[in-house]
Amino acid sequence: MKNKDETYKLIDASLFHGRVPHADTWTFCCFILVTCGLMLLWQAIWGVLVLIGNVKFTEDDSWRIVLGICMLASVIGTAIFLAKQLKLKKDIYLWLDDAVKVVATTYTVDTTPRNATKLKVKLRYKKHICNLYSGDPYKYAVFTNAGFSRSFTKFADKQVEVLYSPKYQQVLFLYDTQGL
Repeated sequence: MKNKDETYKLIDASLFHGRVPHADTWTFCCFILVTCGLMLLWQAIWGVLVLIGNVKFTEDDSWRIVLGICMLASVIGTAIFLAKQLKLKKDIYLWLDDAVKVVATTYTVDTTPRNATKLKVKLRYKKHICNLYSGDPYKYAVFTNAGFSRSFTKFADKQVEVLYSPKYQQVLFLYDTQGL
């Protein structure tokens, strides 16, 4: 692809990961990091003042410890989420190197009670028919999504225009291409 940044903005989901977060998710996560970070800084300053002896610690101040632990957990959780999203963005940029636009037919393989869908994508590339399934075929761990995503529901059982990376066998779904 010629301009990866512009193309990345057009991607709604990847067959491998599911929904691809964009600016709104990044902004929200950065807001959480900054807010929690500032609160942690405030808690740290208060803790230093208690250690120095300028401020007395009473039973009424015990909520500060709980608040500090919650803020630390929020910062760590958000940082882990952002790190995973950066890896996803790096993967997508890698897949865009040789991506070509093709028309694919999607089929619902399975759904969950929470409306998450597992997809099968059938496409033709250079006279070869490729059948690809959502999710990571090499991970069968308990905590992975096993290829189910709510973002796949809008693409299910339709012909859609996708970006296909033949080198990495990856499919990227674009916005506004449902139901050609």
